[in-house]
Amino acid sequence: AQHARNAGDEGLRDRALGMYVATLMFGRHDAQTMARELDAIERDEPGRYLAAQIELARGELARLNGHFAEARRLIRHAIESFHELGLSTLANGAEQVLAYTQLSEGDPAAALATLRRGDAGLAEVLLADLAGGGLVEHADDLDVARHREARHPRRAPVEQRGGGRRVPAGDDARLDLLLAAGAGHA
Repeated sequence: AQHARNAGDEGLRDRALGMYVATLMFGRHDAQTMARELDAIERDEPGRYLAAQIELARGELARLNGHFAEARRLIRHAIESFHELGLSTLANGAEQVLAYTQLSEGDPAAALATLRRGDAGLAEVLLADLAGGGLVEHADDLDVARHREARHPRRAPVEQRGGGRRVPAGDDARLDLLLAAGAGHA
């Protein structure tokens, strides 16, 4: 993140810090460390993308502290922000964090419905990729993931989206341009 800042690339810096925020959520950090690190990142006026990542992490922090209503509110707002940024994959993936919150508060039926909604959203992203002439020539190929991985082993199976524009997975330079052009900043 510091190298990106030194280079004047705030979009890349936000993406790097967003990855760090994910390690705070899913790593071995305790709630106090997580809160302290989120506060430090937030003081630096993050762009919209990083702000959504922080909000998602604050939702997880609220869950860890047993504040389930606040957790749901923060996570839902982060999901909405990801959708507004055109980052459907992140938005639908974040449904898992919401489902974990619902499960933690003792509502497995809501958690299951949330997981199904997220899975359906991810399937829509994949189908849009296939219909849009993505890397797979035939959408009816039953082994899509294996086919794509064999052809492009370092590429994600779906497209990332920035500012409502389609950006092929693995095309970090184009995504960086979109983020720097305003898709990642308020």
